[in-house]
Amino acid sequence: MFGKKPPKAPLYSVNRWMLAFSLVFAILFIICFYWGMFISDPILEGMHMDLMRLAFPGFKGVTFWSFVNGIFQSFLWGLSIGWGIAASLNLFVKIK
Repeated sequence: MFGKKPPKAPLYSVNRWMLAFSLVFAILFIICFYWGMFISDPILEGMHMDLMRLAFPGFKGVTFWSFVNGIFQSFLWGLSIGWGIAASLNLFVKIK
């Protein structure tokens, strides 16, 4: 009774969280990249490209290298955010 410790809560897998966020961010980038091709209003298209240039340094427009650059940056952002969330959750489990 008195000597027993409560069972430990399982820790969150940092690698799984990192890969999950990376894939989600990469898929969202692909959707945003191709969404720009279907915008018919030139003002909205310009605003969309400005937002893409702001969010992804080195983005030059709808080109192959901009696509590769954006996918790479999205994947890295997903890795870092997934690591931060999983590490925080594991810290909170250990504190409790």
